[in-house]
Amino acid sequence: MSAQESSGQDMDVNALIEKSNSAEQLEYLYSIYETQYNNTTQNINNHAKILNELINSSLVLGKEEDLKNKGLVLNLGNSIYANAKIENTGTVLVNIGLNYIAEKNIDDAKKFIDKKIKDYEKEIEFLNKGRSEMRDILFKITYKLSEINARHGHNGHNDHTMHSK
Repeated sequence: MSAQESSGQDMDVNALIEKSNSAEQLEYLYSIYETQYNNTTQNINNHAKILNELINSSLVLGKEEDLKNKGLVLNLGNSIYANAKIENTGTVLVNIGLNYIAEKNIDDAKKFIDKKIKDYEKEIEFLNKGRSEMRDILFKITYKLSEINARHGHNGHNDHTMHSK
């Protein structure tokens, strides 16, 4: 979606919020945006986890001499580990996508990982921007609902409190 399309959608949503006098309509809209907000938050957390793993991989590859001398603890799965010694520290196997594994020398592997790190950082930045826009819309809906409830003398039983994550 282009920035222009996104901006147009935001204007449409903002206009809808401003014009609406229906608490039910706003509550429905709120539930949609709240779900999108929560899904985006989960997506950001997943991306951050992968990003941290990539950063750790990059750091390990930067310590080639340590790999030769010390080895590592290998996770075999199901909480079972083994001590491992790397015999050939000049190359590593890299998942290049769709579970295709390619052998790369250390420098090429670092370049590959560094590109993935930049890609994930950009994606997290994009997701955070979208989440921020969703949070703004949720606040506007909450404010409009409070106006409607105040006009109709409700005690706020449909209280929507935005929790920042």
